Amino acid sequence: MAFSMDITSSSDITYGLLHGFYHQGIELSMEILLLWKYWPHCQQTEEKSFIVENVNGNVDEAPRNAKACAGSTAAVSSRSFGRVVGIIERNWSRYCESLKPSSLSIENGGTPQAFFISTDCRIPMICIQGGHLQKLLNKRIIVEVDSWDCSSKYPCGHHVETIGEIGEREVENEVILIENDINSTKFSLQALACLPPYPWSLSHEELANPHREDLRHLRVFSVDQHGCKDIDDALRCSLLPNGNFEVGVHIADVTNFVHPGTPLDKEAMQRGTSVYLVDKKIDMLPKILIEGICSLQPCVERFTFSFILTLTPDANIVSTRFTKSTIKSCAALSYVEAQALMDDRHQPAPTKEMLEPLHRMATAVGLDLDISSPKALMDSIDHFVGVDQNCKKQMKILATRCMTKVIYSWSGDMKPTEFHQFGLVAPLYTHFTSPMRRYAEVFATDLSIHFVEVGHEEEKEKEKKIVVKCQHI
Repeated sequence: MAFSMDITSSSDITYGLLHGFYHQGIELSMEILLLWKYWPHCQQTEEKSFIVENVNGNVDEAPRNAKACAGSTAAVSSRSFGRVVGIIERNWSRYCESLKPSSLSIENGGTPQAFFISTDCRIPMICIQGGHLQKLLNKRIIVEVDSWDCSSKYPCGHHVETIGEIGEREVENEVILIENDINSTKFSLQALACLPPYPWSLSHEELANPHREDLRHLRVFSVDQHGCKDIDDALRCSLLPNGNFEVGVHIADVTNFVHPGTPLDKEAMQRGTSVYLVDKKIDMLPKILIEGICSLQPCVERFTFSFILTLTPDANIVSTRFTKSTIKSCAALSYVEAQALMDDRHQPAPTKEMLEPLHRMATAVGLDLDISSPKALMDSIDHFVGVDQNCKKQMKILATRCMTKVIYSWSGDMKPTEFHQFGLVAPLYTHFTSPMRRYAEVFATDLSIHFVEVGHEEEKEKEKKIVVKCQHI
């Protein structure tokens, strides 16, 4: 059977067997290929068959990393075979990096040429020709692929734009944005036209809306970094007459201003998320919206979407509900201020059972962690950090890199067992509390409001749109 596969995400064939790969010179991340998949038992020991174990590595190194599987059926018995029979679609785009200085040479025709090297190891070297190449050395440049002759190991391309000197902060930031296809341009006039005039405040008609619960009388507060302007969530906790607690999580109602299908919604969906660099942030939504109109700043009335739950003193859930609401935050606490308030409270010592996971993890890395008492615990941790301060940091980084990327999916397309969030060890999980920063959470709020107001009657009509948006984000 013939089938197509987008090799950009090539985890499914990382250990597959592609006949003739050694001779093809195919860069898998740049093409959508047509493969012929088959299981020829008689060819499992062919001398010219290679198991390519580093498809995600540099294509120029792939033949060196290929292992001949002659005479070994065990090595390939559980793997599928395939042959590239054609290219359905070129996936070439602009690439941003630099020229390899040692590759600069003069061809027989007198035209200088050099090889463009990308930090993305999936991208092969690209041959660039032109009389101006000497001036491009030590520069970050953008190139485009023009052609790739079937007899050549490398594609050919041309210089499009010079970003700047290698090593300069602004230049390197720009390279990161370009390489990851991040939109850092200003918002269009059409998108900005979707917002109300600023300064903005709630009108009497909006406050009297019967479909939005008035919670302005409750003591609501936020906890964020010091000086945070785009406050998108706030909290409250009230003691009920029966001894239970009512807890409220109030999310800035971005959907009240970002309506589906509008230019602002389309632009936010295209951007997908706010991007944080070392020295600046690229917002998913206009600053006037996230730092002004929607921000849950203290002493101002704001629209929110609230999750309210009732808990027993033992933290057992009694009831939950969602509602559109209006709040008036009384305080914007920093993490330091909130921690200071918590530190004034008495906290019982942790039990040995609570510390057991920490003890097992420490033992695995050779740390003798004493959990017999709080003092012994702190002393052993301090001793460990003093001996090797970077060890714990490296462990955290390694654990983070082992995690798979988040996948946004419509629950109707998944089994309940696939809802599990590995990193948080949670059976159910979705992004919800930061609609100013992630389009997935704008979408989640929109769906929640829909089910609160309409119910499930129109679920089938929305399903196709949901699937499309999940695939995009």
